[in-house]
This record gives sequence, structure tokens and C-alpha cells, in this order.
Amino acid sequence: MQRKVVDGQERVVVAATSEGRERLGAWQAPRRPFFVRLLETLSPDELATLYPLLARLLAAAEQANVEADGPRRSREARRAVR
Repeated sequence: MQRKVVDGQERVVVAATSEGRERLGAWQAPRRPFFVRLLETLSPDELATLYPLLARLLAAAEQANVEADGPRRSREARRAVR
């Protein structure tokens, strides 16, 4: 487990166990071909347009999530107040 503060928010990164990685792989396996087939319907130009749009949507979703959570203080900042 790794803890770090990003933009004033504490983040925790965990590593999956081998069983967790197997479960994730089993969950992803049947979905991957479906999405590959969907993306194959797009031309290279359409894909070149899609990828930056998806990146913007993901960034906006992350920002909305941060704003909805409100400011969070790191564990160190909370300790300093006590």
C-alpha cells in the first residue's frame, strides 16, 4: 500500500493479490472482445477524435468527483490540528 497527497487530497494505492489479478482478468476477458468490436467500427480518423474526447471526459469526471467530495485534508494535516 502506498499513500500520497495529490492536490491536497490523500490517495491510497494498493496492489492486487494474485487472486485479485486473476479475478480482474476473468471479469475483463469477456468484455474486451466486445469493446474491440465496437472500436473496430470506427475509422482511424474517428478513433483519433474519440481518444482525446474520452480523455477530456475522464478528466471532467475526476474533477467532478473531487469537487463533490469537497476538500479533504491529509492524515498529516489532521494530526497537526490535534
